[in-house]
Amino acid sequence: MNRTQYLLRGFFFLLTILLLYYLNNKAGINLKTISKFKLETLNKIQSDSLGSKDKLDVLVRDTTAFNKQIDEDSSHARELISYLIIVVVLFGTSELIFATIKRKTFINND
Repeated sequence: MNRTQYLLRGFFFLLTILLLYYLNNKAGINLKTISKFKLETLNKIQSDSLGSKDKLDVLVRDTTAFNKQIDEDSSHARELISYLIIVVVLFGTSELIFATIKRKTFINND
């Protein structure tokens, strides 16, 4: 029984580390995307010979399109967080089950 418990602990720990790593990569990609968008938008506004109203329209249109992309990416991050919560709940449940089994076997041995 101890071997099964240790295997489950290792599995849940590894799964948690993998989910956190993937979540960290997603956040890094979003930060790169945001900084790239800001730089491209600044260069576009500075280099265009449009009037200030037209520059504002370009900025609003580009920002709206960019926000849609970020919203799509953030749904993946929310999904990863829900998976992480599920893993933690399963780990806690397995620990409670093993504690209950050990307690019952300890009581039965007395």
